[in-house]
Amino acid sequence: MSRLARVDLNQVPLDSSSFIGQVVAAGLEYEQLPPRFMDSLRAYLQISGLGFAQRNRTGIALGRDQLRQGMERGLACMDLALEEASGGDLNAAVAKLVGDSFDALYKQGWERAFQRLKEMRQQARALVGCPELGFWPDRQPKVAALTKLVPETWTGPSAIDVRADGQMLQELTGKVAFVRSLPQPSVAALLEQVDVDFAGVLHRVILALALGRAELVAKKEHVLRFRSECFDAGGLRPHVRRQVLAQLVEHLDDAVADADVRVRIADELSAEIEVLEQAEARDDLAAFFLSPFSALEI
Repeated sequence: MSRLARVDLNQVPLDSSSFIGQVVAAGLEYEQLPPRFMDSLRAYLQISGLGFAQRNRTGIALGRDQLRQGMERGLACMDLALEEASGGDLNAAVAKLVGDSFDALYKQGWERAFQRLKEMRQQARALVGCPELGFWPDRQPKVAALTKLVPETWTGPSAIDVRADGQMLQELTGKVAFVRSLPQPSVAALLEQVDVDFAGVLHRVILALALGRAELVAKKEHVLRFRSECFDAGGLRPHVRRQVLAQLVEHLDDAVADADVRVRIADELSAEIEVLEQAEARDDLAAFFLSPFSALEI
């Protein structure tokens, strides 16, 4: 168990998996932070949270949720400042945490967070009306909420996570661009099928690339060809797998600007290949492409 996990964080919402959490853990473990560092951090975040709650209260009493939101905002700003200044290097981040005041870190992070929140709001507003967002129904409420972001106060949707929500929007933006690069008549037909999500799109991309087809909508004869030509006892035939992944990577280079999102899509497609291999082993492959009635006929 790390020293950070043994520290009584009380009201400090410090996640040991976050960057600042790792920095604090390393600093405490190797005694590069003062012994009473956590007391000082707790006091600063409580003052920060109190100020936020006072500015955003709707009545006489201060709300506990607002206090916590203010503390989380202060910690998020410090997290952004440390990671950006250190380039992700823990030693450099610990040195900055020792050398800079909490207030200086907060202000540096706030400037970065303000810009990031503006970008997030713009991305959310660009996404919210996209029909392609239908492939991610669970993301739609969050995207809609993020269109109401107010960077000056971080008000609007509750529980904003600058890092996680920003990554979610960046990933969705890239995935929507990928879907838009696919044959649009096929995409429109898939959007009309309420049970097809992004994994379902990837299943059809795999089938299309394996068979050299230009369309994504699959019929019984395509599934039969897919089973007979592309699988053997060990799953998808190695040359077919290489063909599918190579064509996807080439396509992603042209369709998706963000390199991290390209990697994410390629990783997801590889995972879905394994899903289809398991389905074929159960003699259940057709269920991933056809209606239940049509699948029974194969």
